[in-house]
Amino acid sequence: MGTARRMKCPVCSTETWKPLGEIWGAYQMCHCVSCDVVFSNPMVGPGREWYEKNEEGVIYKLHEDFESQLGWNHEQFLNEDIQAKTLLDVGCGRGRFLNEARRIGYIVTGIDFDRINVEVARRRFGISEIQSDTLEKFVLKNPRKRFDVITFFEVLEHLPDPRQFLRTVRSLLNPGGYIALSVPNRERFINTIGYLDKPPYHLTRWTKKALGNILQLTDFSVLHLKIKPLRGEDLIDIIRLGVGRRLIRVAIDRTQKGLISWAVRLYQLKRQLLRTVMSPIAWGLRAGGCQGAGLYCLAKIGD
Repeated sequence: MGTARRMKCPVCSTETWKPLGEIWGAYQMCHCVSCDVVFSNPMVGPGREWYEKNEEGVIYKLHEDFESQLGWNHEQFLNEDIQAKTLLDVGCGRGRFLNEARRIGYIVTGIDFDRINVEVARRRFGISEIQSDTLEKFVLKNPRKRFDVITFFEVLEHLPDPRQFLRTVRSLLNPGGYIALSVPNRERFINTIGYLDKPPYHLTRWTKKALGNILQLTDFSVLHLKIKPLRGEDLIDIIRLGVGRRLIRVAIDRTQKGLISWAVRLYQLKRQLLRTVMSPIAWGLRAGGCQGAGLYCLAKIGD
């Protein structure tokens, strides 16, 4: 019998990776010493139905007001001073960012393969140019469509082939086009998403170095790459009593939206009670060089 072929790194295609002592079911986490990405072996995502039904997203689907504010990553992009008019948001979710981008003048299009999210975005914000598709299917249906900027926030870590995804994104850009993206920061001081940051939900983990490497390999020039400042909210999120999550599980089983409302209220009450305590602690940790939970990058098609 022949020797099994060694898997190549999904970013730099080398075999210079080492397995980490971290296994989640059929998945083993590995670290590429060449490009610095951490990836799962195998690189296989769970598919559309898993995302539509998984426990982590149901609170947003059954309680649309839960996500009441834009994220730090969205705010970074909306404050950019770039020459761009048409925008495609890949993984647009429930459309809050698209709605704000439209408000400041962008002509927006969105895609998300979660059909429930797309329905919410259309109904809540009246954005007609949203499709329930993968990026690959969107390209097939719109072979001549091009955009000035393509955004994809908290998307790259979910993808089984991030390098090919970026190549496809590049093919959809007008000359001189931009991309803006965000991913969880692997070097964050506090792992507020530990129960999520594993396969099949997240297939890769990123640092500034790893993100810069994949963008260089796909012919993008990084304009800036920012680390999210550590905030009091990050410290609040590490305090998990589990009550809200248990209510969510019951609500899924019984389809009771009232229980979701209770879970949301408990979550919001916890944040209100702890905010004044955690904010000065976060300030001290930032002063000591501790990193926050996210990475944001603006890049342009390479010259």
